[in-house]
Amino acid sequence: MSLNYAKNFDRDICKASEFIDLLIVEENESYIIAGRVSWVQSWKQESQEDQIADLRNAIVSGRGKIVGETIREQSGKDPRLWRDLFDEAHKKNAIVVFCDPSRILRAKDFHSHNKRDAQPSRSEWEWLMSIAQGVKIATLIHPDSTPQEIERYQKDRGRRMKGNVGGRPMKRKKRKLKWKSRAIEVHRTGLSFRDTTEILVGEGIGKIAHTTIARWIKEEKGSTQLPRE
Repeated sequence: MSLNYAKNFDRDICKASEFIDLLIVEENESYIIAGRVSWVQSWKQESQEDQIADLRNAIVSGRGKIVGETIREQSGKDPRLWRDLFDEAHKKNAIVVFCDPSRILRAKDFHSHNKRDAQPSRSEWEWLMSIAQGVKIATLIHPDSTPQEIERYQKDRGRRMKGNVGGRPMKRKKRKLKWKSRAIEVHRTGLSFRDTTEILVGEGIGKIAHTTIARWIKEEKGSTQLPRE
């Protein structure tokens, strides 16, 4: 790399927060949740599901409206990948939300083995925003998170979705009591049994049916009749 090119490259570096926002869910605001996996990751179904589940949890808990969902399989280096998504967001007057900035855009020189820290340049972000044409984009974690912070978030998300939060395994009865108490607390905010279940899944309960959550809550209220929902 020549010295002149290196200097030009340095001047082109910028913060992602100049272009995209940290997600702050507004009640009744419309959101389209989006995820991306690379071709290498595409066989990991849980990676796709985890991204959507974490975003769903954030929007539902903030009482926002989810008006669309998508997951794409691509390297992330070509923002034209999102053109149809931004068109949809325009029509629905919606904000497009991703888990982290690496899901939206990858630097052209990013490589998973020897250039993991490469960040998109200003011109690359400007290219993305020209395609977005005014659509607001937000991320669940801070847009300016470092590659190391993003990787920690992704690993933590995977553990939460599997119900593995670290430490010694909790005894079954104690674990049930903990989550039952949390389910009652969440349901009291006015959320449905399905939405309550989504919140708990996002917090790390693991896979669980909404009818089980409904039973817990009904038991606490002294009723054994299960709801239709």
